[in-house]
Amino acid sequence: FNLVTPRYGEEFREKAGTVTTDWRFVLEKIYTRKYQDKQLREGDPRKFRDLAAAIAPKPNYAQRTSAFDIDYLNKVPVRGRR
Repeated sequence: FNLVTPRYGEEFREKAGTVTTDWRFVLEKIYTRKYQDKQLREGDPRKFRDLAAAIAPKPNYAQRTSAFDIDYLNKVPVRGRR
C-alpha cells in the first residue's frame, strides 16, 4: 500500500485546479441571465416581468386638442339624404 502517491500531492492538485475554488466561474455562473432564470420557481412573476411590460397598454395622457376645437356635427355619419 503506497501512502505517498504523486497524483494526490500539492503539485498535482495545483495543476488540476482542485486546490482552490475558481471564483471567476462561480461569479460568472451567478450573474448570468440564464442562471438567474433557472433559479426562479415555476409561476414566479419575475419570469414574466419583461413579457408583461411588452404587452402592457400605454397610458393615455391628456390630449392636446380641446373639446371645443372638435366639430362634432361633421363627425356624425350621414345615413341618408333628408
